[in-house]
Amino acid sequence: MKKIGILFGNEKNFPQTLIEKINTLAPSRVLAESIVVGAVRIDQLPRYSVLFDRVSNAVPYYRSILKLAALHGSHIVNNPFWKCADDNFFNAVLAQHLGIKVPKTAIIPSKEMPEGTGPATMRNLEYPLDWDYVFDYVGFPCIIKPNLGTGAFTSYKVYNPNEFFSTYDLTGQKLMIVQEAIEYDSYFRVYTVGFKHTKIMTYFPEQPMHLRYSPEEPHIEASLKAEISDVCIRLCKSLGFDFNAIEIAVKNGQIYVMDCLNPNPNADKEFLKDINFDWLTDVTAEYLIELALAEPKSIPVNLPDFLA
Repeated sequence: MKKIGILFGNEKNFPQTLIEKINTLAPSRVLAESIVVGAVRIDQLPRYSVLFDRVSNAVPYYRSILKLAALHGSHIVNNPFWKCADDNFFNAVLAQHLGIKVPKTAIIPSKEMPEGTGPATMRNLEYPLDWDYVFDYVGFPCIIKPNLGTGAFTSYKVYNPNEFFSTYDLTGQKLMIVQEAIEYDSYFRVYTVGFKHTKIMTYFPEQPMHLRYSPEEPHIEASLKAEISDVCIRLCKSLGFDFNAIEIAVKNGQIYVMDCLNPNPNADKEFLKDINFDWLTDVTAEYLIELALAEPKSIPVNLPDFLA
């Protein structure tokens, strides 16, 4: 029996709907179920051919268990060894390296020194910083947002240096990036599954969460749709994430990647709406079944393309 384990947190309906969909579509030798985890020994072999991770970003304990399973040949979605890709500055650099447009982006030191450090630790840091070097590059208005994670709740749009410094004072020990504000014509969130399936969803990032996703298909030209899909698949392959949501802004027909990485994107029906939720559960179920039926990996820990 090939087992698919679903590891999740406070989601309401995506995990259970996914389990039901897999068990409806899969042959009799494949079974999906929710995982229950206790203490784990280093000699404990995984029970699952595939593990779909929806929560280890918030619970590091789970990530260690997923790494154990990966070393024994389980397919893990997403790769638990590639947590270091949670770096918005690096992801912008990578996208630019791939020839993909991104907003002008600069990384700045945290306002407060990291915990456990002192002035001597910061000997190599320029002081005072040349803020004009940053402002002349990104311009105003600009966005200040965390370098780690999606940071939707702690991103700020500022219009001048005074607003910038007032906001920067609030960020504490968080490592932040400063990014050009793209005054876009349209904005999309693109769910990408299995390095080959994409779903472009009209997205309104300024709205409350329950109003961000449109319940209708976006009206975009076929050529632009194909270009957006190609950009998202190339990024996911390079980052090594087979389940991801990428945020795309379009201005004057040009595509800008605003957020390269969200490996645990919101997936519940009340947020995504029916048309998007149904697509995501169907495609994810089919992909996890495909992995379960594949041969175990002979080299269990795969490096992303750009490091291979």
